[in-house]
Amino acid sequence: MMIRTLLAGLGLVTLLGIAVSGLHAAGWWPGERRPAALSISHAGLDLAAPEGRRLLDRRLEAAIDRICGGADLKDLRARLAERNCRRKARASAEPQIAQAVARAQTRAQLADAAAQQAPVTASGPGATGEAGAGAAGSPPPIRP
Repeated sequence: MMIRTLLAGLGLVTLLGIAVSGLHAAGWWPGERRPAALSISHAGLDLAAPEGRRLLDRRLEAAIDRICGGADLKDLRARLAERNCRRKARASAEPQIAQAVARAQTRAQLADAAAQQAPVTASGPGATGEAGAGAAGSPPPIRP
């Protein structure tokens, strides 16, 4: 009987240890100070494309979780504070994200415009010695 009680107690301690380490790994620990702000990198993301914006939004949500998450579901005040924190964090990031997306879209548009304005080469008979034939490696002549 005593061994059974001891084993049951040991199992409970093990489960508590796993739960506590899980909370700590998730970034929540009572009394642990949460960061007031986090930098979110968008390096390597193409923000001109929808997929790049989705990935940045996921990174933003993860940062907001670290800053604001972890409220006790039974504590109404804590849940309201968390919701408020999430709103403020998103609102503070939105203008910065909009600027980054606008810069990416402008760069993409400039790159497209530059590609469309590639120079056209026209070769005359004096360039090759033959009428209508282009030099080796040059584009074919433009015919009307």
